[in-house]
Amino acid sequence: MTAALAGTNHGKEESSDRRRAGGARGSPPPARRRLGGRTHEEGLLNTRSSRDLRRILPRFQGENLARNLALVEALRALAREKKTTVARLAIAWVLSRGEDVVPLVGARTRERLAESLGALTTDLSPEDLARIETAVPAGAAAGSRYDTHGMAILDSERPSRRA
Repeated sequence: MTAALAGTNHGKEESSDRRRAGGARGSPPPARRRLGGRTHEEGLLNTRSSRDLRRILPRFQGENLARNLALVEALRALAREKKTTVARLAIAWVLSRGEDVVPLVGARTRERLAESLGALTTDLSPEDLARIETAVPAGAAAGSRYDTHGMAILDSERPSRRA
């Protein structure tokens, strides 16, 4: 699982987000970034819909989309073995990052919320965690999170004001 996908630094260095929040950090799992497994097979990537933000995000364009869907497929294979969903697997992985990391889960329907909450009962062994991190290594996500303008205005991309 990658820091790029899940918004964590694998505990190597405390982020400015963590320092500013007094140690706690929210971390959106891959599902939040719409890499939870539904994009391709349910046709949610509808470039004709003006309401679908993904149509302008670099991670959902051309070769980036193809590479990122391959990452989802790698997670799907692991999720299938665990008899769970890609989203639950991803959220469970984020939960494993530490008690000070809280998965930020978006759910438009009660069904998606129920699916996400199922991650609380998804047990991941150290071997499972290693397999996830091998399947989706740090930095594997193709494309930036947002376009150049969007990346420039993110608080997480600004230098820390606290020294």
